[in-house]
Amino acid sequence: MMKRFDDFLDNVKKVNIEDEEFKRELKNKLFILYDKRKALKKRSLIIKSLSYAVVVLLIVIPTFFILNKTFIQKPTVEDAYLVRTMKSSYEEIISKIIEKDEILEEKLEDDGRLIKIYKSGIKIYEKDGNFEKILLGEENLIKYNIDPEYLINSFKNQGKESLTLDLKELNEIIKIFKTEQIFNFVNKDTIKNIININESLVIIKSNGEKGDWIFLIDQKINRIIYFEYPYK
Repeated sequence: MMKRFDDFLDNVKKVNIEDEEFKRELKNKLFILYDKRKALKKRSLIIKSLSYAVVVLLIVIPTFFILNKTFIQKPTVEDAYLVRTMKSSYEEIISKIIEKDEILEEKLEDDGRLIKIYKSGIKIYEKDGNFEKILLGEENLIKYNIDPEYLINSFKNQGKESLTLDLKELNEIIKIFKTEQIFNFVNKDTIKNIININESLVIIKSNGEKGDWIFLIDQKINRIIYFEYPYK
């Protein structure tokens, strides 16, 4: 440090001083001032560097992770599905059905329809961002060899007189909907039609906002094994 100080003195304008003792004392005092100034500059640089580091840690890095989580979604299968960040607006009942569910994949059909497939097996169809249809349980139609068109066509040209269950059986059906909770909007007033397929399978048609709900119920296990909405 003293050598650097000597170099510094060599580069400044010199004053001739004959008193050697005074020259030594003056040199020592100047060195002390020089050393303090260097230390102050070094401390200021460290403080400034730490300030920048704090800004990066508290603002920049958290902001990056928030933006990264918000806008980047990884497809379930690479390059196989269209992943959307915008949610379509569904009516209240549909939102309630899927509120605790999780999307597994999204597929874009050739006709432009987007199919959202949920963890529960629910499928939601959209077109141009608008809700079109929701269904669940297609595998059960295959299991019981039921044509989806049969479910719908069964109710054509049939009125209230096609109800084939007595009041006791009807009450048991209503209990199933109440047990399912998400379908507790179905009651005696909303049910339009009930048809027996066989001893255990029953088709229910119930009112909805955009059309009718179609339910397939297995009375052996007292469960809804298929539903579709809307049927217009």
